[in-house]
Amino acid sequence: DAQNGLYPLQLKLELPNSQLVSEYSGVISAKDQLSADGDLTIRTADLSSAIKSISDSEDSSLPPELSGGASLSSKVEYGADKIAFNNLEVKVGELGYKGEFFILGIGNDKAEPKVSFDLKSSEKSGEKSSPLIKLIDGIEISATGSAKDNKLKIEKRHVIVSNTDFSVTGTLLMGEQKPNVDLFVEAKRLDIDQIQREMGNGGAQGSSFSQAGTASQSDDNKESLGIELPFEGHVRTKIKEINFGGKKYSGIESDLTANGNSLRISNFSASLPGPARVKTSGTIADTKAMSGLDLTLAVETPNAELLAGTYDIKLPDLPQKIGAASLNGKVKGDMNSLGFDTSVKLWGISATGAGTLDSALGTPSIDRLKLSMKHPSFAEAMRIVKPDFTATAGFVGPLDFGAD
Repeated sequence: DAQNGLYPLQLKLELPNSQLVSEYSGVISAKDQLSADGDLTIRTADLSSAIKSISDSEDSSLPPELSGGASLSSKVEYGADKIAFNNLEVKVGELGYKGEFFILGIGNDKAEPKVSFDLKSSEKSGEKSSPLIKLIDGIEISATGSAKDNKLKIEKRHVIVSNTDFSVTGTLLMGEQKPNVDLFVEAKRLDIDQIQREMGNGGAQGSSFSQAGTASQSDDNKESLGIELPFEGHVRTKIKEINFGGKKYSGIESDLTANGNSLRISNFSASLPGPARVKTSGTIADTKAMSGLDLTLAVETPNAELLAGTYDIKLPDLPQKIGAASLNGKVKGDMNSLGFDTSVKLWGISATGAGTLDSALGTPSIDRLKLSMKHPSFAEAMRIVKPDFTATAGFVGPLDFGAD
């Protein structure tokens, strides 16, 4: 209907080198503004080969489970200010997803186009499916935000996978060596054990400390202690519950700022099973070299025996139960020379220790050690180790001991 500016169109495009085939069938309107309404299909016999042929990256290989045939089909609407993919269906091997994808405001150069999509699994993996397929076949993702140039603003992103339900808000700036972010991640539940089970790693293992994991590092793998930060910027997290190693951790909160390989920990806190509460803050000037450390740590528990038992830690024979206890500490320096200042409270005793730990990753030694021990009653302190102790007149008063 040329008089009304309507042009039916059937188009098929094949790219033999990438094994990609694209087909469009619909109507294009050019009466007032260019618009289109039709059906789009894209398919390939080998997704891995297709990605390699159109990717600039030398390493664009996919896991074997995802490298077979794949297809995308959708009802497409294109107008002056929007692109909409309705009834979107994506299939990759055994995986299948259905959803919608919209981009609004594309005709306004001054505005940031709004992006919205919703994607849910439409296929269920079989008993013999690989761990990777079982993990991601039930994924659900919904998101809204805006994008302009290389900046993505996430108003809300909600993901559900393997009993894990989390949301993300903030901004993401791409195009640099590392993504520059300002994100807030919130989750009701993160089930790492379930993810490990679905990935074929068993889950609920490694829940106790073993001697195999406590061996000192050799000179060849000392550098493995450090890490290179994967992002620049600010990330905050709030996770209600994490299941890991057969244990539940709750109230996990963090506030991290990364600049190069420098990390500022404004807050990291969590409640451990046992129970105990852990909190740390401070800075690491270089996380890759693990140098320039300036950190504080606080741990409190109402029941030290229960906490130790939770992690299969065998406490030494003691004259009485510890019960409530706390530890506060500061460390400053690097792995060659690490200053420390710690205090422990238990049985009403306050004990402190300060000094320098040299060669922490080699042959450790402690230098310039200072110790102190205080209790409001010398007699009560002695009865901790000798219950029948009776103080004479000369031993009345507080305990105050110090040594260098």
